[in-house]
Amino acid sequence: MSRVPLASGSLVLLATSFLGVGGCSTTEIKEFTYPTGSFSALDTDFGEVVYGSTSGRTLWFKNNGELPMGISSITPGEGDASDQFAMTWTSTEVECPDTTPAADEATARTRATLDSGGLPPPDTSADTGDTGGSEEPSVIVLGSGCSLPIHITYAPTTTGRSWGSVIVKTATERNPESGDPSYFADPLAVWRMAYLSGSGLQSEPNVVVNPYALDFGHLWTGETTYGYVTIDNTGTGPLTLSDPVLDVACSAAFSIVDFDDTTFQRVLEPGQATFVKIRFEPLDTRSAECRLTVNSDDPDAPRVDVTVTGNAGSNTENEPPTVAIRTPYNGYQHTTRDELAMEINVFDANQPATTLECRVKSMIVEQDMIADCTPTDASGHVILSLPIDKVNGKVDTIRVQVTDGEGAEAMASVSVLVNAPFPEDDDDGDGWGETPDEDGWYDCDDTNVNTYPEASEVPDGADNDCDGTFDEGTVEGDDDLDGWTENEGDCNDLDITVFPGALELPDEKDNDCDEIVDEGTAKADSDGDGYTDNDCNDSDANTHPGATEYCDSLDNDCNGLTDDDCVPMDPPPYIVGGINMQQTSCEEGEEVTMSVFVYDADDTSLDFAWQGDAGLVIDPLSGSSTVTVTCPTLPSGSISNYGITAVVTDSANQSDWDFTEITVYRKGELYLTEAVIVPKTSGTCSTGARPPFVAVGFLALAAALARRRAR
Repeated sequence: MSRVPLASGSLVLLATSFLGVGGCSTTEIKEFTYPTGSFSALDTDFGEVVYGSTSGRTLWFKNNGELPMGISSITPGEGDASDQFAMTWTSTEVECPDTTPAADEATARTRATLDSGGLPPPDTSADTGDTGGSEEPSVIVLGSGCSLPIHITYAPTTTGRSWGSVIVKTATERNPESGDPSYFADPLAVWRMAYLSGSGLQSEPNVVVNPYALDFGHLWTGETTYGYVTIDNTGTGPLTLSDPVLDVACSAAFSIVDFDDTTFQRVLEPGQATFVKIRFEPLDTRSAECRLTVNSDDPDAPRVDVTVTGNAGSNTENEPPTVAIRTPYNGYQHTTRDELAMEINVFDANQPATTLECRVKSMIVEQDMIADCTPTDASGHVILSLPIDKVNGKVDTIRVQVTDGEGAEAMASVSVLVNAPFPEDDDDGDGWGETPDEDGWYDCDDTNVNTYPEASEVPDGADNDCDGTFDEGTVEGDDDLDGWTENEGDCNDLDITVFPGALELPDEKDNDCDEIVDEGTAKADSDGDGYTDNDCNDSDANTHPGATEYCDSLDNDCNGLTDDDCVPMDPPPYIVGGINMQQTSCEEGEEVTMSVFVYDADDTSLDFAWQGDAGLVIDPLSGSSTVTVTCPTLPSGSISNYGITAVVTDSANQSDWDFTEITVYRKGELYLTEAVIVPKTSGTCSTGARPPFVAVGFLALAAALARRRAR
């Protein structure tokens, strides 16, 4: 026997000349390339598949060499979706080139095997492709240029993204009687891997309405604004909607506008959305409420109600109005029977002056008001005349009270003497003396012109109106008796439930004065996920209608079910298929690329670490999913297996690892060839019996495929 080293990927068949009858040559030398396997695609995406349905793809595995290739097994690689990808194949579907040269004995021999039915396909229920108890796995033989179709179906059992792989292993076999090689393994890569992926979807429509509470804020009579309620279908089936309706008890200030087929879609395909446009046109400044009902064929939420409000609750941005009396002044003495002229200015930063309520009252006249001082134009400047017949000959306190739409008030007052003399004990000139009058009124501080009976309070620490209290109605007074003044942080000093640190109530008020309304209650979006009343956990932004359902014993999507079709919470990373090797064999000093593809459902940062048996050089040892392995110089013998391990770790210190081996040959020994005598046909030769094949060499292809893995 002779061993003839050749260049990578080729085999020379050596022949010895035999002389038949007439002395003609009956043999010749043939050279064939070794088989090299390849997939028609290295990444196959099955797309989005509804849970309970299947999607099919076909991968082709081709022999690119001239010598026949043996396929010993086709198995799914490891991964969380390995049970979601099913694979079938049969030798009867092998496709080969239209012509095969008759002189190509090895390929022709393989073609004959395939044409006669080939070997039985592997049993897909077993990783090895074993045919049910046989000592050796069944093998499919691919001739030169032939391709085997592998039919793969994806049937998702979970929602979300999944990854898997398919691994094809090749083998070499010699005819035990003749010694002729029947088929060959791929000498460089005994096995090859391709990746598979798909996305599982829910099989039902899923309605998501946003927002569940629509607040138009505060408007004044004559103003108009619009709001929108969006309806999304986040499921996979079509969502059929009925026409949204407003409750019969709704305020007339609300109405649905532009409600036709061009603006509202009644059937939403998966991923589509539509909206409802609502108009708010207040009839007055009072609170207005309504309820919009959205009906659909979502089996989990056939009815969704949206609360619609306007001018509701307190306006946290509201500033109280201001009022100033220009004329007359304190202690003014009116000495005629004519009406008393008064000039005032009112202003509000949040609403037009013409929408304010302004009343003029008398301390003596027992009426709600003696004059209306509401401005007639935006300037807020008012000139009016007051009747004096009922206060003639007396000292009176005239008060102006201005109230805005939020109920915030402003007060101003002036003391006047109507055809009456100054009291002898009036020291400050405000018209009131220290001696009580017939009704018991007197000036409680006759040194302050702004202090007298029924005067308007100012924040000066004094009892301006002589009622026994001080600073009420001002920023220094505790008007609601909750223990806080406006200067101390009380954002609504007319409501005892509102003060710094108060318990937040679902009343559309900023009870604790932190500038956030209803946080932590059913009325608020405390976690900022865009949902309020229908958010079943408003302290977690990942919990709301339509959210991803995690396996965390919680109802993340608020559908009333816990962990239905859930995805793992903080799932660990996993290496899809195992270590993917450019080659499974190498010669001393050769460089081989290896990599791992890692799927991490929560997209955390990943760390990579590699290690190998002594002698292997791996670059880099850490930080990369792809490395270069330099095969070592062998200490002894002609062949040796070296182990390699890859470890991936996520930020939660969860890890996965895989182990493989590479077979190392001495320089020049990986591609040793086998010489075969090939009979030569010629019309000048005798028709005697053809001499047999003579084995002259041995092909060293014992590539070890000891892939084992633990989790």
